[in-house]
Amino acid sequence: MKKRLFNCLLIFFIFSFLGAVIEFCFGSLFGGGIFYDKTIYILFNIKIPFIPIYGLGGILLVLVGNFLDKKRISLWCRGLINGIVVTLFELLGGVISLIVLNRNLWDYSNHFLNLNGMISFPMFVLWIMGGYIFSFIYLGFAGNKKLKKFIQIL
Repeated sequence: MKKRLFNCLLIFFIFSFLGAVIEFCFGSLFGGGIFYDKTIYILFNIKIPFIPIYGLGGILLVLVGNFLDKKRISLWCRGLINGIVVTLFELLGGVISLIVLNRNLWDYSNHFLNLNGMISFPMFVLWIMGGYIFSFIYLGFAGNKKLKKFIQIL
């Protein structure tokens, strides 16, 4: 049990950090991204690149990956499923941020086919591509016996 909790926390911290790095790069290259300076620093009073919603999303993707392993879902379906899961998680996060913080932490209102600026078709396509990248990495971990134990957190 302790090992599973440790693995879960490690996944949370890794994805929170990687998400912040991705947001920083995306924001630097294209503008936009999550409103990092105004929200994350105030809420969590930390000065490191760390966005918790990405950590939660990482845990969710590992759990989905474990489920897809049991069902023996092909790689091609995994990327699509991961993209759908992340998009729905993003929608849920957007709704929760509106309810709790009374503001959007990200705004896709200028994107094609968006839903209240919380999710959009272009971001859905990016999440699907990210879902395939995650699936390749996940299956690489699952192919290694020692690493497979690490990602099986359920």
